[in-house]
Amino acid sequence: MTEIIDVAHEKEIALALKRNEQLFSAAIENYPYTVVVYNHERQIEYINGHGLASLGIPLDRLIGKQAEDIDIWQTTQSLPLLLKVYETKQQQKAEVSFIVKKKELYYHISYVPILDEDTNVCKVFGIMQDVTAERRLEQYQLRKRDLTISDQRQDAISKQHELDDSRRLSHIGSLAATVAHELRNPLGVIRTAVYNLRRKNKDPDLISHLDNIDKKVIESDRIIANLLNYARPKVPHFEKVDLLLLIEETMRTIQKQYQDYPINLISDLTDQQKIWIEADPFQITEVMVNLIENAYQAIGPTSADIRMTVVPSAERVTITIYDSGPGIREEDLEHIFIPFFTRKPKGTGLGLPICLELVRLHHGDIEVKSTENDGCTFIVNLPLMQSHD
Repeated sequence: MTEIIDVAHEKEIALALKRNEQLFSAAIENYPYTVVVYNHERQIEYINGHGLASLGIPLDRLIGKQAEDIDIWQTTQSLPLLLKVYETKQQQKAEVSFIVKKKELYYHISYVPILDEDTNVCKVFGIMQDVTAERRLEQYQLRKRDLTISDQRQDAISKQHELDDSRRLSHIGSLAATVAHELRNPLGVIRTAVYNLRRKNKDPDLISHLDNIDKKVIESDRIIANLLNYARPKVPHFEKVDLLLLIEETMRTIQKQYQDYPINLISDLTDQQKIWIEADPFQITEVMVNLIENAYQAIGPTSADIRMTVVPSAERVTITIYDSGPGIREEDLEHIFIPFFTRKPKGTGLGLPICLELVRLHHGDIEVKSTENDGCTFIVNLPLMQSHD
């Protein structure tokens, strides 16, 4: 009776072992890594389904093949690792890469020896884990970091150049202010001398020469004013300003200065109601003078038009100055507000930068639209005075 129980118990154990073996085999077969088993002669005894699918090699081309004849990982880096396991009888790990279908793949390989009773290698259990996605992510992050570092380096270099340019301009501005101050005194003497000569002498030829001297003194004084305004910008003294009246007076002054030019200075100011702004009248006059003079100088002593419009809206007023001159070259448009940039043979390149600075001090903005050989338009936007008597 005891023998019958022992036989039954042994059958149960055998069935349990078989079930466990089947379960283990199923687990290995469906394991998400490639699993391969070599025997003591380094021949492939087993490879799981995942390995066959990933390698794309038929089973009959692998089972029984010598490791030296077919590198299961399709890379020569894995074979020396396997041979080292047989030699040292110790586990070996490494990460290898190889090209499959023009794509670089990365795998982590681990070989584990199984020793018999005499401590000889009877089998080698190998696992190959695909780490391509992780490595590609690392490479992407490294490239991104390198690009970020490169961008930061370029940004630092650019900022240093800007700082150097700012320092140079600061030095130039200080020098210009000194020179301008020294020139104003002799110009004042010249202006006084011309005034006295004109009073004492009525000779038409001499008067004509004195007029020319007056014009040159005015031009020189304008250049000096620009130099001083650029070098030492003043904080605006805001007050209630009649914008249309200011522009009309500025137009009359410039028309008188350029009376020999056959240019029509046209505006739509006469039919408008008063437009009030809170501004420094001297600084806004400076802006208008620079922009209108720019238009005259761009056209030259030829027949053409300069048209001014003033259009108020709910909170702002837009002043537009258009001239039918040669326009501005496209490559120059981004530079015209940079100090000392000019294409004029006698210009300082400070008029427009000063205009930009003064308009911004009044919480406004200025822009330019131009096409070469098709005129130029400057647009100035200033805030309206929100309440007045």
